[in-house]
Amino acid sequence: MSEQEDTTREHLLKKLLTVNHLNVPERRVLGSAPTFAELIDVASDYFQTSNFLPSIIKEWSDTQLCYEGYSLEKKGESYVLHLQVADPALNLSASKQQVFYSLQDALNAFLQNEFKFNIDGIQLVKD
Repeated sequence: MSEQEDTTREHLLKKLLTVNHLNVPERRVLGSAPTFAELIDVASDYFQTSNFLPSIIKEWSDTQLCYEGYSLEKKGESYVLHLQVADPALNLSASKQQVFYSLQDALNAFLQNEFKFNIDGIQLVKD
């Protein structure tokens, strides 16, 4: 890992949550398994400036090529858990959403449904 890369635990947890991947050197630096409380803190900071998890999504539309799987959107004071299923041409074939009014409940549902509390082989500790 280069000296210029941010290797703080908070930065690594943000990367894990938003990109869903850490490389081997980052995993070594991360050390112990992340707790749900840590991820709530990271997500709270993240949603101050961004509206979607994963970070690859920049806006939401049911009419564009879809993002296969679950995503979490901050919408005003609420959080929307989206599920989209694509057909072979990557067009939307099924969609549903659920609204939450607490980040803790929304993130819990997102992590459970999308990752079963295991992001990229890193088991999350539900505290």
